[in-house]
Amino acid sequence: MSTGLVDGDPQRLGGYWLAGRLGAGGQGVVYEAYDARGERVAVKVLHGDAAADPELRERFGREAASARRIASFCTAAVVDADLEGPRPYIVSEYVEGPSLRRAVLDGRRFTGGDLHRLATAVATALTAIHDAGVVHRDLKPDNVLLGPDGPRVIDFGIARTADMSLTATGMVAGTPTYMAPEIFMGERATEAVDVFAWGGIMVFAATGSDPFRAESLGGVMHRVLSVQPQLDMLPERLRPLIAASLAKDPTARPTARELLLALVSGDGSLDTHRLLTAGSEAGGRMHTGSHDPALGSLAEEAYGALGQTERDLAPEVFLRLVTVTDDGELAVRRAQLAELLHGRGEEETAAVRRVLAAFAYLVGHDEHMLWLSRPALTQAWPRLRQWVRANRDGLVVHRQILTAAWRWQSQGRRDGDLFQGSNLESAMSWAATGRRNITLSPVERDFLEAGAALARRRARRSRLLSVTLAALLAVALAAGVLAVQQGRVAEARSVTIANQRDQAQARQLAATADALRVSEPVRAMLLSVAAWRLNPVVEARASLTGSLAQREAAAFHDPAAEVRTLRALSRDGHTLVSVSDGEARVWDVRTGGRVDGFDGLGDEVTGIALSPSGRLLAVVNGTKLKIWDMTTGKPTGSTFTVPGKGVDGVSQVAFGRSEDLVLISREELLTVWNRRTGVEAAQLTAGMGFDSSPDGGAVVVADLGGNTAVVTLADGRRVPLGQQCTCGRRVAYSPDGRIVAVRSGALVRLHDAATGADLQRSFAGADVQGFHDESGVDTLGFSPDGRFLVSMSESNIRLWRVADGGLLFTHAVTAFRPVMAFDPEGHTLRYLSEDSVTSLDIAFATTPDPLGKADFARAAFSQDGRLLASKGPGAGKVKLWDVRHRRSLAALDVGSQDPGGYFEMAFSGDGRRLAVVTGDMAGEAQVWDTGTFKKIMTVTAPRQGNLTAIAMNADGTALAGHVAYPDSASGDDGEIHLWDVPDGLHRWARKQGYPDGLRFSPDGRSLAVAGGEQRMLDTRTGKPFGPSYGSPTVDVPVVSLAFGGDGSRFAIADQAGRLSVWETSTRKRVGGTVRTGVGEAQLLTYSPRGDVVAARAGDGSVALWDVGTGIRLGEPIVTGPGQPTALAFTQGGKGLVVADSSGVLAEHQVEPEAVADAVCARAGRTLSTQEWRTYLGETPYRDVCPR
Repeated sequence: MSTGLVDGDPQRLGGYWLAGRLGAGGQGVVYEAYDARGERVAVKVLHGDAAADPELRERFGREAASARRIASFCTAAVVDADLEGPRPYIVSEYVEGPSLRRAVLDGRRFTGGDLHRLATAVATALTAIHDAGVVHRDLKPDNVLLGPDGPRVIDFGIARTADMSLTATGMVAGTPTYMAPEIFMGERATEAVDVFAWGGIMVFAATGSDPFRAESLGGVMHRVLSVQPQLDMLPERLRPLIAASLAKDPTARPTARELLLALVSGDGSLDTHRLLTAGSEAGGRMHTGSHDPALGSLAEEAYGALGQTERDLAPEVFLRLVTVTDDGELAVRRAQLAELLHGRGEEETAAVRRVLAAFAYLVGHDEHMLWLSRPALTQAWPRLRQWVRANRDGLVVHRQILTAAWRWQSQGRRDGDLFQGSNLESAMSWAATGRRNITLSPVERDFLEAGAALARRRARRSRLLSVTLAALLAVALAAGVLAVQQGRVAEARSVTIANQRDQAQARQLAATADALRVSEPVRAMLLSVAAWRLNPVVEARASLTGSLAQREAAAFHDPAAEVRTLRALSRDGHTLVSVSDGEARVWDVRTGGRVDGFDGLGDEVTGIALSPSGRLLAVVNGTKLKIWDMTTGKPTGSTFTVPGKGVDGVSQVAFGRSEDLVLISREELLTVWNRRTGVEAAQLTAGMGFDSSPDGGAVVVADLGGNTAVVTLADGRRVPLGQQCTCGRRVAYSPDGRIVAVRSGALVRLHDAATGADLQRSFAGADVQGFHDESGVDTLGFSPDGRFLVSMSESNIRLWRVADGGLLFTHAVTAFRPVMAFDPEGHTLRYLSEDSVTSLDIAFATTPDPLGKADFARAAFSQDGRLLASKGPGAGKVKLWDVRHRRSLAALDVGSQDPGGYFEMAFSGDGRRLAVVTGDMAGEAQVWDTGTFKKIMTVTAPRQGNLTAIAMNADGTALAGHVAYPDSASGDDGEIHLWDVPDGLHRWARKQGYPDGLRFSPDGRSLAVAGGEQRMLDTRTGKPFGPSYGSPTVDVPVVSLAFGGDGSRFAIADQAGRLSVWETSTRKRVGGTVRTGVGEAQLLTYSPRGDVVAARAGDGSVALWDVGTGIRLGEPIVTGPGQPTALAFTQGGKGLVVADSSGVLAEHQVEPEAVADAVCARAGRTLSTQEWRTYLGETPYRDVCPR
């Protein structure tokens, strides 16, 4: 971020308005600036003395021309220059972020992947610079900026020799510690000096110290010429490159291109553009997290913090600080504080001062004057540009009035200084009808009034003029409020147009985010936040909610572009090995960084496989199979001749669970090779299903004939697993080797590996279509701890719990020959498909957080989600839970439940009372006080009936229940009863067939019935009133009903899974019917804000719908490993709490700003300026995830 301008600094240069100083040196100053479109740029200006030097001007021009030729890879591109004016300047891209020196001085050290990415980015910049025929000559940490899209090199081609002189004390004023030895020897600077500086920068980034630091120039010269810096602390892979770059002999140093080739592991035939692209992408993966907001963002943030009164005054304040000159140019001005404050009441004066306080960084003021401390704000802030456009003509007139009025005031209000004739008439006309956001000060009003009075006195003979001026003055003074209102209408019109544009852009951005969820999950998250920040349309909210619900957490794309690239994913999902042209590249898929690599694998590599530990790589080259050590990048010495050619002309190679056994398949032949002994252990008949035991003592094979068996390698003994079948089979050992999973068709069974016995645990629901495909595209595997089993086809992933066979997770994918891997920490499942590794967040299923031994098979929330009541099957107690603090409050002894009876629970609207159906055949209802945990009332159903549904009103003073009578054969002989609480007084009864639910309206006046006639009942009399409501199909019953917070609307769900919202007073449907597509939605809740409805959407998930449009807000939320049994919005509708059958209690964010914050936290970064430009073009950048 820049510092402010100082005296003598220009406010603008050409079409660029200056905002502040970024830095200064012996030859010039670099400013932060903004162009006419509000784009942020850096402007480099020669000092006056330097500008007067013809030689420096010529060099400045020559270097600007050279810089423009440089391709913008990891550099700040030059976008404009003026070399002929009195103050020559060059304009380049603005790079948001600190310099490398500042970052290191602030404590950052670059190691591992970060240092590699930094080295790659700077080498990329040097390659582009040298390719343009330019030598930087001043490469140093100060000239490397850490931007949000990666490091950038600046100041290329601008010599700093004037800075590198001795001071009076002998200290070095410049930074010669990055000069190459040949410079001190008086030789001409070549591209090799930049390579030398590159090496020094890497040492500085890693250690925090300049490599040749000394107390004087002589000391620096000695160290540069004769001392080799210590490189032991550098990563082993970078150390040789850096050592070579610091060679004393320039001819011994690699070129920048050679550096870049070594860093990105390209081959020598790679053309320059592709090489620069690869380097730029590698550098772009280093995120700095710097916070360098543009002026417009700062101003908009300040404006957003204002109240409505202050917002109304803001245009007046800022338009006082700008004007339009006679030649039509916008200019800034210093205004007297009195212009804003005189004539205002105390409240308005205080509001003006609050505006000035909010914009203190941008508006300076003292006791008498105020001014724009950042003149570029006129271009940088879109809202100010809009105010200026709307008032541009008026600014010209107002400048004339302002100047004349204050001169008239300072000269004692002489008549000779007043406007006359056409000047007066045009000023009065504008004041009366043309003003928008400019309010006249008392002095300016007095000035116009005095001019009109003088005109009347001098024009007694011209009644027309007098009357005209009087009318104009009356309008100007008496209708000032109207003029302001007109201005606000004009501004509102402009805002409306801008809002429509933003809405369209937000919808497009949301659609783009949804399309990128699988291929670029993090970018999709950030684009959804950007869409919401741009305009809160419902499509943006849906995309935002979808970003929180999406299972895809990240994706890594292998940069290798060669067609015949082979890839292997480690069993823990951390490492991807990519092999082509005889070279292996090793990537950490979690960070996206390259961590290692080695070559010499051969020119005919046809197969690779990683061992279970990830420490060994099996490589088939031609007919030879070698094992390579991943740590050293060297062959281990083990070699095996593969048995022949198979699928696609090659044998397939794989590791199973064993670190020692390599499995080579060719058609129906499986060869087992022990890489430790070098001996072929077995040749077996197998299809596509095989695995080795962890101890290496056995393999399990499934042949194409449908036979599956465990084969002991020592003696060849076979243990059959299950019956022969004609279905394709897949097999997998458990981590401990005691269990084998066998997939037959759509069913997975577990067998004892030693005996072959069926363990009577089966897993249903596999992807039948995918698993009948015998091409080998499906896989089966256990989690590292053996607690979970996962299957994957090209279209689906399914996750089961091994203990009981419960299906925890189903996820649709589009993959090609996928390979899956469990992260050992259990939160992430990754899969490799073609050149990408996608990470899925499965923590909700594998590491749920149940409340002890809670059983939520039957559960109910209080209306505000603060309390939860739960009861397990057959239990005699209802547990009461504090949801926020996740703790048990009490166990209410409600008595045992008859297995044939009903069980229902309902809280009062305020949560202070809980009604529970209990007793033999559910013949009783108890009411409990949730504060004292005491039972306060029991009512008994008449005629030995069963209470099938209950409800309590808002304050817990009434209990409604439906009683079904077992002596009625038709089932229609039932009644709704209402009792007073706590005295149990029976109020009324009304005939009613079996309903699916009862709900009191929030005001307690109505009782809504889900079922039967679908009519509201008057709670005083029990009589129905008003029109009916219900499903659009007459014979499809309503199964659930919920009121909104204020009771003005209610939502219903029918048996076909359709949702609709109704006006309570008129029973008219609001909007259309929403088809959820999931059958009955018996769990339904309505946000107290009235904007969202939540309902169960399928197995283990809940979905949100926007009430106004019927649009579903993102994909359904997977709530936990069990099935949702209760839903409620938290107080204020900020969150949704869900209880599921496995005892998990979870809260999900619903309020959009909270969702946006959570999505930003999940993404772990913000949208870069480059990404912003790609998807939003010229729209001013804003940090969508500020820290």
